[in-house]
Amino acid sequence: SAKNTIGYDWKEFDMNSFSWTVKDSNYYFIRNFKDDIYKLKFIEWDGSQTGNFVLDKWLVSLSSVNERHVLPLSLNIFPNPASDRFTIRSQEDLEGNVILTISDQTGRQIYRNQFRGKDLNYGINLENLNLKHGLYILNIKGNNYLGSAKLLIQ
Repeated sequence: SAKNTIGYDWKEFDMNSFSWTVKDSNYYFIRNFKDDIYKLKFIEWDGSQTGNFVLDKWLVSLSSVNERHVLPLSLNIFPNPASDRFTIRSQEDLEGNVILTISDQTGRQIYRNQFRGKDLNYGINLENLNLKHGLYILNIKGNNYLGSAKLLIQ
C-alpha cells in the first residue's frame, strides 16, 4: 500500500534533458499477503508532482503451487571428439525414463529418443546418426533432473 516501500533508486533525474529516466535493468520481487510472488519492472515515472508511474508486473509463483526442483545432471561423453559412434553415461543413478535430444549449433534438433534412466547409468551407445562435422549439444531430461553436454564430431 505504501509507494515508497521499494525505494527511490529505480529512477534518476537527468539534468541534461530535465526529465526523469527509469533504470531498465532493475527488477524487484515482492510477496503479497497471500504469499504470491510478483516480479516488478518500472517503465515510466512522471515525477513527484503527480506521483504517477507505470510498471510491468509478472506473477512468478503462486503460494498454493508446489514447485518442482530440478537437479543438475553430470554427463560423460566418450570418445569426445567422436566420429560416428559415442557413449553417453550419467554420473548419477537415474530412475524412470529420460529424453535424449541432440541439437546443432543453431538449436535445430537433430535427434530425439527416449531411454530408461538405468540405461544411462550404464552408458548408452549411439552410432550411425549421420552427424556432420561440428559441435552438438546433448540434453537429457527426466522427471526431476536435467543435464547437458557438448559433443564434437570430427
